[in-house]
Amino acid sequence: MIGHGSTTSERAKIAIEEHAETLRLSPRFGKVQTYYLMDEAAKPIIPAGESFLLPFFMSEGYFVKKRIPQLFALEDFKYLDETHQIYQCDSLGVDPELAEILNQMAKECVYENELSIGKTAFLLIAHGSEKNSASAEAAYYQRDQLGEIAKTQNLGVAFLEQSPSIAQELSRLAEAVDAIVCLGLFAAEGPHAIEDVPSEIETWSENNNRTKVYYQGPVGVRSEIVRLVQNSVSRRAHGFQS
Repeated sequence: MIGHGSTTSERAKIAIEEHAETLRLSPRFGKVQTYYLMDEAAKPIIPAGESFLLPFFMSEGYFVKKRIPQLFALEDFKYLDETHQIYQCDSLGVDPELAEILNQMAKECVYENELSIGKTAFLLIAHGSEKNSASAEAAYYQRDQLGEIAKTQNLGVAFLEQSPSIAQELSRLAEAVDAIVCLGLFAAEGPHAIEDVPSEIETWSENNNRTKVYYQGPVGVRSEIVRLVQNSVSRRAHGFQS
């Protein structure tokens, strides 16, 4: 499991380490390792046999498309020789099963706070970038998937570093609903997920008290991610075996 890591917060690693520890309890994998690109540590030793790299990123941006393949000498997201077969899986943010977890997060908030489904909107919040569209593409993909699962059109996507901003989307959605459930498209409890997003929501709410806003935190910390990782590896394995 390969994460971004952080130079300012060790909390950015907690989710991956906890998921990895859970995976180690299963006999399904012979070995489970973690690696963080920001640590700039030596490349981890990959044991002989079949290995799968799971990018713990919320989009298919530079780190997933370029940095990880370069680090492990992958071609077409795989490395094959007489002793090693290394395959890169989809990143967390584009996994087709992620929307199921987002839907569960949203439903928990609706039920716990006795909200009316018809008067509640779901807002996905991602990092975003004006220089690269990968974050936006992943976020809108998950929005569409969530809309199909939750059977609602009261949906929005907002970003920290591109438009539409959190305030813009909250204002747009608030015109039609009484409550908004915000879901963080972040892999871990890094500064963006636990500081920047709550701060922007709080600032907006101070001037808009008619609509109640709930923030469910980053999706990457959810326990269901373990099953997602297992299924992602299975799909990748099936892909090269078929």
